[in-house]
Amino acid sequence: MSDPKILTGKPLNTFLRYLIPSFGAMLISCVYSIADTFFIGRYEGEAGITALIIIIPVYMLLYGIGALFGVGGSILYSIEKGRGTGNEKKYFTASLTGALIIALILMAVLNIWFTPIMNFMGEKPSREVMALIEVYGRYVAFGAPVIALNGFLTIFLRNDGAPALSMIAVVSTGVLNILGDYIAVFVLNMGMEGAALTTISCMAISAAICSIHFFRKKCGLGLRFKGALKAIPLTLLRGLPTFTGDFSFAITMMTFTIMFKRHIGAYAQVVYSVLCNIVAVQACLFMGVCAAVQPLISTNFGAKNRERVLKFFRLGLITTGILAVIMYVMILIFPSALAGIFLEKEQITQQVLDMTPVGARIYGLCLLFLGFNFLINIYYQSTLRTAVSLTVTFSRGLILVLVFIFLLPAIFPNYLYALWWAVPLADALTLGLIAAYAFFKKKKRLRAAAAPPD
Repeated sequence: MSDPKILTGKPLNTFLRYLIPSFGAMLISCVYSIADTFFIGRYEGEAGITALIIIIPVYMLLYGIGALFGVGGSILYSIEKGRGTGNEKKYFTASLTGALIIALILMAVLNIWFTPIMNFMGEKPSREVMALIEVYGRYVAFGAPVIALNGFLTIFLRNDGAPALSMIAVVSTGVLNILGDYIAVFVLNMGMEGAALTTISCMAISAAICSIHFFRKKCGLGLRFKGALKAIPLTLLRGLPTFTGDFSFAITMMTFTIMFKRHIGAYAQVVYSVLCNIVAVQACLFMGVCAAVQPLISTNFGAKNRERVLKFFRLGLITTGILAVIMYVMILIFPSALAGIFLEKEQITQQVLDMTPVGARIYGLCLLFLGFNFLINIYYQSTLRTAVSLTVTFSRGLILVLVFIFLLPAIFPNYLYALWWAVPLADALTLGLIAAYAFFKKKKRLRAAAAPPD
């Protein structure tokens, strides 16, 4: 066992030992992801931000491939470690193989049909925007395997008792990315191309730092090809809820971009890009909680320590609740300053300035529910209740959001902020349905326990 304290250490101490590096890694990861938005917004203006909001779903899809096999494989890896079967390396090999194969296929598809794909996603963007998409997007397309592998390795390191190294990889390259963006975009005057080149280069460096773990004595990861190919479908299945969440986010982002342009105007796309980035940073903290509890829950589930599984889950719920309140209060206090983070004052139109505060207060409501949905989803996923986890993710991330995106403007055609309510309503309804499911499930168990024996 790479980290025996997962099974025997004090729950709070163990939780904090995984939470702190996971927090740091997730937050810095998200900060350097939006660093491009910050520097490009300052350099290219609204056209640059619009180009990014169109290309980001592709980036999310590629990162989602790494998470698909990373989370799916690491859950099986940790459960096998908890059981002590010695079969865990098979799942690492299967996950790595699957992630690389699909990433390479997507790299080929994106490079062959890049322009038609971007035209579809941006609903035929202007020539200025399309030119910027071409510059940034080509780097993303060629860097597909690096993007997928980076997310994959950081997840597996946390499950192999090395959350600190995972954090070091992300934090160090995050700092390099921010400095590199400034130098490439402004000092070298490379603009969009400089931001893209810096991001892909830093991801490659992050993956290289993570690879140091393979040379450490306590490393439990390794290649075991016997049975690995047959295990690929299982790792894919267990990681499907995570990928569905990332894929759904990419689809809803693309849909929002199109619908804002149709119903309000191009300036609403800029506001959405700004608020989407702000909420993404805050959502990273929720994902940090999930990243911390996942190996703790999976390993103890494999060892049949149900009491410890529930303790770690409760610690996650408490942390998520505290974060949710703090985050939304921050949005309520500073809504007017959000647009100024990414755009120079002379680049901010009055329409953007007017819409941002109101949109932030409405869209930000999702933070009160989002973290709980993330955590409950990872709990079901880590305890092999994939069907429930997949239903939660698919319902919240795709079905409900899309229903509200199309329904709200139709019901309230003259209400400028109707679209902003789609995500908060979807998250609130999902949490309500999860609570109802858990209540009736518990009620059913109590009835079964109270029933007299035959």
